[in-house]
Amino acid sequence: MLEIATNSNQNIKWQEIVTVLINKDSSEALKLCRVLAGKDFEPVRPSKINVQQTAQQFVQNGKIKECTAFLISALKEDKPEDANLQTKLFELNINFDPSNVEYLFELNLFNNFDKDLIAKLCEQKGIFNRALQ
Repeated sequence: MLEIATNSNQNIKWQEIVTVLINKDSSEALKLCRVLAGKDFEPVRPSKINVQQTAQQFVQNGKIKECTAFLISALKEDKPEDANLQTKLFELNINFDPSNVEYLFELNLFNNFDKDLIAKLCEQKGIFNRALQ
């Protein structure tokens, strides 16, 4: 059973709630995950969920578009420690939604992804203009 906080001394198990919600209603899960990631606030707040685990849950449920939207929001600070997740974001879209790859590049939000790997994947999928860049 999910534990919901009734006072400030209890912890809400957000990751469990997210898991259930992704299975039930992925668009609502996306909205909640964006809030829980804390990046859509000024100032940015600490994440209440594990971004990598949440992205993996979206992917495991075949929700690539929701995963993409979540990662764009969660990774917009462009931190070097998020390089693996940035790479995964591009990789997912190259493999499952190549039409969205150009949009990701045009956002110009991410600079820490594995550029060599992404260039190779772009080349394999025929996205030659990005492979060269």
